[in-house]
Amino acid sequence: MIGIKEFLLHKALNKKYYNLSYKSWKDIDNILLLFESDYPEKNSQIKNFIKQVKEDNKNIVSCCFVNKKKSDSATLDDYIVIDKSNVNIFGKPDMNHIGSIFNFHYDVIIDITENIVIPLAYILALVDYNFSCGVKKDNFNYYDFVLDLTSQQKTNSAQDNVIEDDFSITILEQIIKYLKMVKSK
Repeated sequence: MIGIKEFLLHKALNKKYYNLSYKSWKDIDNILLLFESDYPEKNSQIKNFIKQVKEDNKNIVSCCFVNKKKSDSATLDDYIVIDKSNVNIFGKPDMNHIGSIFNFHYDVIIDITENIVIPLAYILALVDYNFSCGVKKDNFNYYDFVLDLTSQQKTNSAQDNVIEDDFSITILEQIIKYLKMVKSK
């Protein structure tokens, strides 16, 4: 059974209309990266990915959810940090806090969260985009491209010393691999 937060999220996502358009990696200009982290300032591999994307002359905006009352990380125009103080009781992000996220129409949204993160999922309902991709999640069928890493998740959960960043980077690498295979439509 889903709670009120999930119900309202699904309702918002079901109202979303967008013009689905597949683009290959070389034709993508604007990217929105959604991820979750306990310490956004320590995501060196994600920061390296962002740097590489910018070196490819692509615009990338990253949005990180920190499951804490207040995060010490600064929010910039292209690096938005959402914490519990920036969401309402239903999990919807404060529009003033994430305002710079609306500056672009995104060619692709890449969600590298392992589970449904309600504030980040709301972003799918709020921003303009052509294509979204993410990891398969129970009761969440809102991506245009779904990566099923169920066996990888089970392997990682069985290991004691798996770093949080590693699974996110695995997801990123796999999604980029497939985006490079897509022919623009």
